Amino acid sequence: MIIGGKQVIAIYGGRFQPMGWHHRMTYEWMVETFGYENSFIVSAGTKTGPKDPLLFDEKKMVAMGHGIPEEKFIYEKVPYAWKTWKNIPAILATRGLTLDSVLLFYVVGEKDMLTDPRLKPYIKKNGMPSYFQHYVQGTPISAGTEHGYLAVAPHMEFILPNKKESSGTHLREFLLDADPLGFEKAMGFYDPNIDNLLKQKIRGVMTEGIKRRNRNDEGYGSYLEDIMNELQHIKKEFKSRTKEGKRYRKEASKIQDAYNELKFLKRKHERQMEIENDQLISERAIRRATGIDDYTGCNEKFDRDSVREFFNKFK
Repeated sequence: MIIGGKQVIAIYGGRFQPMGWHHRMTYEWMVETFGYENSFIVSAGTKTGPKDPLLFDEKKMVAMGHGIPEEKFIYEKVPYAWKTWKNIPAILATRGLTLDSVLLFYVVGEKDMLTDPRLKPYIKKNGMPSYFQHYVQGTPISAGTEHGYLAVAPHMEFILPNKKESSGTHLREFLLDADPLGFEKAMGFYDPNIDNLLKQKIRGVMTEGIKRRNRNDEGYGSYLEDIMNELQHIKKEFKSRTKEGKRYRKEASKIQDAYNELKFLKRKHERQMEIENDQLISERAIRRATGIDDYTGCNEKFDRDSVREFFNKFK
């Protein structure tokens, strides 16, 4: 697919813990929309936690069980931050492409965009648009190192055998005790090795509890989300909206305040990652505008002796 003379590359990023049939349906939509050669699933996975039982190679195994080709399930440390990518640029290079020469479309779910959008266009304090933008046909477009465009996939609803809608959380809960027939109905395939792997890994992280993360660690956002989920669980136990739990409304309110603060902190962390991405973009723009990379003496040393030598030319 070509838009405005630029090759389009579609990125479907996510945690995929584990990948479910609804993820497979979104992948198929991406391929149908952007073409097989231009479509990639991108995920991280070097650490585990209560909501992240699988490492990258284990996630890829599940994806391949769904029929996703191995070459289409790509590891990147931060799926939504192109400046951290190593593998996608290498794949593009085999086609004579770079991130500077392509349009990047990031596939996001319609439901996520309506309820709690992580990737949202906005205007920065300096008056410039943020990295992520909506694509509007006929308007000026920028390469993937300047802007990423959101491709909102239709909501893919898939109901599990227990009548709950398929999601990472609901899948982990169901697959933990599912028999082979239940596994196949929930996942769309059955593989005894993957079945045993998921049961072992999900059960393992459930007993580990929440793993502490520092602010700059990979998975810090998921760490905050885990704490938020625990707070919500504690709040529900009070049943403060019922007549019996009325006396606990003050405690429930304080827990909700803590939840809201963590939600603000999580979004601030995600926004900071985007700002750092924008800063790198600005640096690249300056280098292109000034032509510093094309200057023949850009790699020459610059010290006291070189300055003295320069001024001696005018004596």
